[in-house]
Parts: sequence; structure tokens; C-alpha cells
Amino acid sequence: MTTTPKPKLLKSFGRVMEEANVDERTAMLSGMPAPARPAWFLVGRPLYARTIRSLRATG
Repeated sequence: MTTTPKPKLLKSFGRVMEEANVDERTAMLSGMPAPARPAWFLVGRPLYARTIRSLRATG
């Protein structure tokens, strides 16, 4: 994972979060390092939303 580009990791995490139930999402977010949580909400979640919106629009 050290060589995986950060945007790709964020998109993968978004896919997992989309399929997770509330308890699973809570557990995953609580297990993240403190600096990563705001990064997910500020950067990762919007990046994933834009990506998935464009993919679903073309499908």
C-alpha cells in the first residue's frame, strides 16, 4: 500500500464505506489514525462521490 497513489486508496476506501452498514462504517472510521479522518471527510469522500457519479452517469 505504500506505493498505491493516495487518490486510489481514497476511492477504494469509498467503495468499502458505501457497502458497509452503520456499525461497520463507525468501526472503520474509529480505527483510522486521527489525521486521516478529516482527510477522508474533506478530500476522500468528495473525490469518491465525484468519481462514482461520473461512472454511474455513463453506465
